[in-house]
Amino acid sequence: MMLSSAVVAFTFVIGMFCIIFSTAVESHSERDMLENDEVSYISSNQHTVDEGVGGGLACIKEARIEFHYGFGYIYSPVCSHNVVDHSWHIESKLANYTLTLQKDFVFKLAYQDTLLVYDGPSGNSPLIANFTNGAEFHTRHSSGADLFIRYLSNSYDPSQTSFKLRYAHYVRFRSVHLFAGPEYEFITSPGFPSPYLPDLDYKWYIYPRTLESIELTMLECEIETYDFLTVIVDSHSVDLAPFSVNSFPMTFTGIIDVRVYFKTNYAMALKGFKAKYRSIPLPDDHTWTSTCQYQSYQSKENGISWLYDNLLGAHCVFLPPVNDTSAYKFQIESSDIPNGTTILTINSIKNGVLATLSDFDGFSNYDLGTYQDPNLFIRLLKAVVREDLGFASVNVRYDAVVQELL
Repeated sequence: MMLSSAVVAFTFVIGMFCIIFSTAVESHSERDMLENDEVSYISSNQHTVDEGVGGGLACIKEARIEFHYGFGYIYSPVCSHNVVDHSWHIESKLANYTLTLQKDFVFKLAYQDTLLVYDGPSGNSPLIANFTNGAEFHTRHSSGADLFIRYLSNSYDPSQTSFKLRYAHYVRFRSVHLFAGPEYEFITSPGFPSPYLPDLDYKWYIYPRTLESIELTMLECEIETYDFLTVIVDSHSVDLAPFSVNSFPMTFTGIIDVRVYFKTNYAMALKGFKAKYRSIPLPDDHTWTSTCQYQSYQSKENGISWLYDNLLGAHCVFLPPVNDTSAYKFQIESSDIPNGTTILTINSIKNGVLATLSDFDGFSNYDLGTYQDPNLFIRLLKAVVREDLGFASVNVRYDAVVQELL
C-alpha cells in the first residue's frame, strides 16, 4: 500500500513537472517569436484542436501585442500540423502614431497559404492586403493605432513557408530642428540600415548654436533612383540620389544652415543614408553679413525694431550708422518664444559678435548693453522645435545715446 502511494505521488510530481516544463518552453518560444526588447508583449494563446473526422489536427494561435516604441517582428509559424490559423493584433500605444508592416528580406508562401492584413483590431476591420502563394509582399500602413494580421494554411509545410515581417510606428511627415555643437552627432533615414519606408517626407534643419559654420558629412547613401535626398547649404542644393554608393563620404559646409530633405515613393526601397554633423569655426574669408539669411534695414535714428516672423532662419536688421560721439543702447522689451529656440546676437559688420543671448522666452525690459560701432546689426536666429505652438515674437528697442554720458 505504501509502495503504491509512493508510485502515485512520484507519478504526480513527474506529471506536474512535465506540465510546468512544457508551459515554460511554449511561453519562451512564443516570446522569442513575437517580441524584441523594445516591444511590450501582452498575451498569446496557442493550442491544438481536432478538426473532426478526416480533418486532422490544427495549430491555432492568437496573439496581442501592445507596441510602445522601437520595432518588432512577426515570424512564420512553428507547427507540426498541416492546418494553421495564426493571428496577431498589434496595437500602438503612442498617441497620433500609426503602424507600418513591411517585409524584412524574407517572404515566401506555399500552395494554399494566405496572409491577410486588416486595418484595425480584428478580422472584421477593412482588409488592406491578401497575399497568397507567389505574391510579392508590399508594405502596408494602418490608418489608426491597430493592425490585425492573420496567416492561414490547409497544407502547412515549414520547408515551403517562410516570412519575417517588421512592424514599426509610421510617421509620414516630419520636420526635425537641430543645433550643432563641436562634437559629432548623427542623422539617418528612418530604420537605417534596414530599408526605408515608402511615401516619406522628412526634413532636417541644422543650425549653429553660435556664429559658426556647420559641417555635414554624408557617410553612407544608397537611395532608389526615383527617391529624393537633397542637401541644401546656404540656399544651394545638391541632389544625392544620382550619386553611386562609392561617391561617399561627401562633406558640405554652410554658414547659415544646412538642410536635408528626404522624400520617397512607392517603388523599391534601399538602405537609405547616414550622416554626421558638427559646428566648426567660420572660414577666414567670411563676411559677417554672409551669416544673414534675410536682411532688412532701419532708417530711424532711434526707436523700436520689431523682430517678428514665422519664418525659420537667420534674420538680420541693420541699424543706421552713428557718429563718433554716439552709441546704441539695446534692450529686449518683450519676448514670446513658445515654439522653439531663438538666438539673438548684436554684431559689428567689421568686428563680429558683440553680445549673444539665447533661451530668453518671457524676458521684459532686459538690458543687452551699449555698443559704439558705425555699422551694427541685430541677428535673430529662429528654429522651431515644436511646430504646434504658434509663432514667436521678439521686440528689441535700441536708442542712440551720447558717448560722453556713458
